[in-house]
Amino acid sequence: DKFHSYLGCLGLWKEPGRNWGYDLITSSVMRIVNNQGGMDYSDLPRFIDNVIHNKFFKLPYFLQGTVMEKEGAWQRYIRETIDKCFYFLAGVNVVVMLYYLLLVYLVHDSGVFGSRRVLHRAILRIVVTHGVMMYLGYLLLRHVSNSDWGSNIASGKTLMKPFPPYIQGYNNNVTVIGITTLPERDDILVGSRFDSKPIGAFNRWLNFHPGNVEFDRIIQRHAHAVASYRNTLHLEGFVDRYLESVVEDFDSRGQRFLRQNYHNGDWEIMSTSEAMEYTEYAILAKSNRLLAALDREISFLLADYRFGHYRGTRLALDSQYDLMKWRNIIFRKSMSELPTSKKSSGFTFKTNSSKSTLHHNNIMAKSPSLSRTLNLVRWSLPLEHTRSRFMFPVGSIVLSLSDDAKDWLKAKVTRVLVSKGNRRRPPSFGIKYDDSGEEILQQFVMVVKYSPLSAGGNVAVWTDNQWLHATITRVMPSGEIDVVLPNGNVWHRVPRHLYNYKYGNFNRS
Repeated sequence: DKFHSYLGCLGLWKEPGRNWGYDLITSSVMRIVNNQGGMDYSDLPRFIDNVIHNKFFKLPYFLQGTVMEKEGAWQRYIRETIDKCFYFLAGVNVVVMLYYLLLVYLVHDSGVFGSRRVLHRAILRIVVTHGVMMYLGYLLLRHVSNSDWGSNIASGKTLMKPFPPYIQGYNNNVTVIGITTLPERDDILVGSRFDSKPIGAFNRWLNFHPGNVEFDRIIQRHAHAVASYRNTLHLEGFVDRYLESVVEDFDSRGQRFLRQNYHNGDWEIMSTSEAMEYTEYAILAKSNRLLAALDREISFLLADYRFGHYRGTRLALDSQYDLMKWRNIIFRKSMSELPTSKKSSGFTFKTNSSKSTLHHNNIMAKSPSLSRTLNLVRWSLPLEHTRSRFMFPVGSIVLSLSDDAKDWLKAKVTRVLVSKGNRRRPPSFGIKYDDSGEEILQQFVMVVKYSPLSAGGNVAVWTDNQWLHATITRVMPSGEIDVVLPNGNVWHRVPRHLYNYKYGNFNRS
């Protein structure tokens, strides 16, 4: 009902067996700390006019904190307002009690009511009423402080920013493991801090990213394929080749596997082996509910040790290592249960230009489900020219020269038009600049490969009224970059408006 909804919104009540989520007060405070929309320091005057000075209630100005127009305005205003209200109400209580005791003393001294014990009873009444309330308040405070919610807040770690802030003028050491980059629309994102039991929406935060939606759709198809070949194929090395083909299929469309570094929040490009391992886990989790449940529980525990009130401790660090080790053992054991006999059952590997392709003899006619599996995996591309330097597969992201030939615009390939008479002739492409736009035809010479902003790329940095060439060393999720100049100087956190990056690979060789 509404009454319980209000209590739950204020963090005062929850259903039995449920976890404490982020109540209205906590979520509002977190929005203030992170300067999110509606809680920026510039929004404070509007909040005071609408909430503090509304038609039903108006807090006197002398009880309000200082209103500033700079960072930290909300924190200072709320802190000073709470302190002023507390000391004001405490002072009012003391004054009222003094007047009450004075009145009782006068009555006691005059003997009007014929009793000399009035003063003693009044003092006892004050001690009992205030003592009981103070004792109950102490018990309540102790209970809340010992709860998970209270201990998380008291630790000063759970509700702090997940990644360390950058402080100008200090040595900001970061743990950079891979090649940092800026996520794109079609990339497959593997987050590191979106797992939470109390907040179910956090667990699906990245599931609605377009690249993850496409990945989930394709993995669902491959999960059914795994069930079809599990009891049919007995080929050594088939699983690795299968996973490699799936990853190559994503790569041909320009979809990258990116993992978030939980130390600093950077997005880093996963290697082929890491992408294959993640794909393997995803396929197994889709085909086995028990594995999916175990993987989810491990993710909850990892998030708790990384960002809970044990973060940074030796217990948390050791537990993370053990949890990741057990995750690998569980999934590897599940994959090892697939048949891996050296008998090929009609399949052979053929090596060509250091690439292995899978061929089959007569088993296709015997196993229609296996035929669908192999067609699904796309062991080899259908046309020879698709492996040439002229080819951009359907769905890949490219740069197309604008009509006025002044700029290169990002687009997606929707069709590939190949000349039937001359297969070596460069193809034309059907492209769309956005999902809702019209398809236009573009010649090969007006389309180039798209290269996302990543560490190691070249960039022009604006300084002293000129553009200087530099090399990117780190890309942050905000779009800021660290660069190194030819003279060896290093610049940190260069904002977007001070650098120019061409998102194309103009070398066709």
